[in-house]
Amino acid sequence: MRADCSIAKCISGVPRTDSEGRANCTSTLESLRDKGLQSRNAIQLLASKWRAAVLHLLTPRPMRANELQRALEEVSPKMLTQTLRGLEEDGLVHREILTIIPAHVEYELTEMGKSVIPLLHQLCEWASAEDARRCFAHSTKNSERLPRNCDRPLRPPVNGESKVRLR
Repeated sequence: MRADCSIAKCISGVPRTDSEGRANCTSTLESLRDKGLQSRNAIQLLASKWRAAVLHLLTPRPMRANELQRALEEVSPKMLTQTLRGLEEDGLVHREILTIIPAHVEYELTEMGKSVIPLLHQLCEWASAEDARRCFAHSTKNSERLPRNCDRPLRPPVNGESKVRLR
């Protein structure tokens, strides 16, 4: 078995072989590449600065663009429009033109959009649970002047301990 096939063996437990019984790492490396690209594509769905915020705002109910604009004062109308269009193109948001007078447009989460909300909540919990990066940076530079919350051990909560909750 060639050295580069150790990856295949490590992942599957058994190296793949071709029809003549020789180790075939190409298919395993291709599947690894596919998995890597899938994760990149998943991250790109949420990579825009305002996408996660818009998805969170649309969680409880459909909203009009001007409601979203008031809730996200920091985002320009042009950027909000681009974000909403991108979310619609990616299948996370549905845009509905209501034919009432005056006509207006509402945005709501699709089933795919609703399915990403629990993942966003978990990501937010992960990012804010202990603020480990800040604590690490302070501890390596100046160990006697740690931020207040850095005197606790950096570990995930254990059963019975309080967790960070999102609204």
